[in-house]
Amino acid sequence: MTITLTDSQRELLAELLLKAHRERTHELHRTDSLSYKKLLRDNIAVIDELCEQISIPEEVR
Repeated sequence: MTITLTDSQRELLAELLLKAHRERTHELHRTDSLSYKKLLRDNIAVIDELCEQISIPEEVR
């Protein structure tokens, strides 16, 4: 699937992805549940894939 984004849409999507990444990373360090940690790691991996697709540098994440 291909999605064409305007610059402002791409910027907003990047902002939302980075916020979600930060929240899940923070939550990952706060939880003790192994199953929840796995879910968070899986979510972070998907967010990382999306960031790569819209060209957000890894050092920003």
